[in-house]
Amino acid sequence: MMRDAALRKSGGNVDGALQVYSEVLDRSPKLAVAHLEMALIFHDNRKDYLRAIYHYQRYLEMRPGTEKKKIIEDRIRLAGQLYAAKIAADGSVVSQLGKLSDAMVELKKENDTLKSTIRQLNLQMDQAKNKQQDLIVPARTKLSVPIQDDVPVGIAEVSARSSKARSSVNKAPISRTYVVKRGDSLRSIAAEMYRDVERAEDIFKANSSMLESPGQLKIGQTLVLP
Repeated sequence: MMRDAALRKSGGNVDGALQVYSEVLDRSPKLAVAHLEMALIFHDNRKDYLRAIYHYQRYLEMRPGTEKKKIIEDRIRLAGQLYAAKIAADGSVVSQLGKLSDAMVELKKENDTLKSTIRQLNLQMDQAKNKQQDLIVPARTKLSVPIQDDVPVGIAEVSARSSKARSSVNKAPISRTYVVKRGDSLRSIAAEMYRDVERAEDIFKANSSMLESPGQLKIGQTLVLP
């Protein structure tokens, strides 16, 4: 969706680009780069300086340590100056103040909506995590049958051999593989194969010879599942 929005912007369809970026933020409210792209469009193309300032500030809130901080702060000041000049040119300060008040109300509503969406997403993530923990099957308890003194020797030997055979089968390592698909990550593979996202670290260790980092997956790559 970000690529689609960028293509629309480069093709001159800034309204379409704004629509896609807005949809991106509905799905991923914490995606700071979408706020920055919207701020640039409102500033440079739409001349909507209030909305530009809002999205600049949202970006800085999410990326306080960004290398672009000085540039964005300068653009915020410039947008404020351009907005003040626009008010003076219109010659209707009272009308502009009313519009400013309405715009601030709308921005507050948008901000409240984003905060509510974030709370809902966090709640859904907590619920999904709890469900994954509930799906983890506890390890089966091994049962041992003691041989009584009054059991005939032949039966005791057969029971002991059977128990030893079952134990060796249970301890035999199970080697499995997984072929990486588009969109896979170690955590998603761990959730699918083990119902436990924490097993992602085990998968990484088992494949450390071919993976330099957990995020270095390639489509079609065959992973060993420990």
